[in-house]
Amino acid sequence: NTERRRVALSFDDGPDPRWTPRVLRVLAAHRARATFFLTGARAIANPAIVRAQIAQRHEIGNHGYTHPNMRRLSPDGLRRQVEGGATAIVRSGAPQPRLFRAPYGSFNEQVGAAAARSGAVMVNWDRPLDPLIREHGPGRAAHIAMRHMTPGSIVLAHDGTLHPRQTLRTVARLLRGLHRRGYEVVPVGELLGLNQHLPVFARDFGLPLNVGA
Repeated sequence: NTERRRVALSFDDGPDPRWTPRVLRVLAAHRARATFFLTGARAIANPAIVRAQIAQRHEIGNHGYTHPNMRRLSPDGLRRQVEGGATAIVRSGAPQPRLFRAPYGSFNEQVGAAAARSGAVMVNWDRPLDPLIREHGPGRAAHIAMRHMTPGSIVLAHDGTLHPRQTLRTVARLLRGLHRRGYEVVPVGELLGLNQHLPVFARDFGLPLNVGA
């Protein structure tokens, strides 16, 4: 239902011991919930941060065990990345991930099938913040992102690996702007249950969700 003014905010590549706690504080200050797509290796190394994410009712997704281009992997390597990432995330204290995002947004039919076998829906994004931050800086980046925001958008940011300090400032400004415009910021999984026309990649891989590709 695109009439509901809801968008999702997502962060990739964490958890980062320096920056993810700061992201959590920004989200808490704005009463926003997000989805964090974790790599299994970082989740295992930072279980206290994963527990904090869960305690604050954020959603945890799978971003692979490390961060390879999934399209370049052998079938066995792909399976190890997807299943190993999910297993490590669960071991770090999170529930079994329902969502999978391929590193770099690089996927094909085999990647989608591997995500499906792990019980996850593969999700991409339509509003990346990093190019805007790199080109315009935090203030202008937030303004441009807001101008192009529509109900059902999925915002991509990174909690530590790209422009971390500028990302914090951009996200804070973006959240203020979204709230002023009457948007509710929810985790990706919650958005998926409401919106049947999202930039997600499920139908072509036979995944258990009836959404547009």
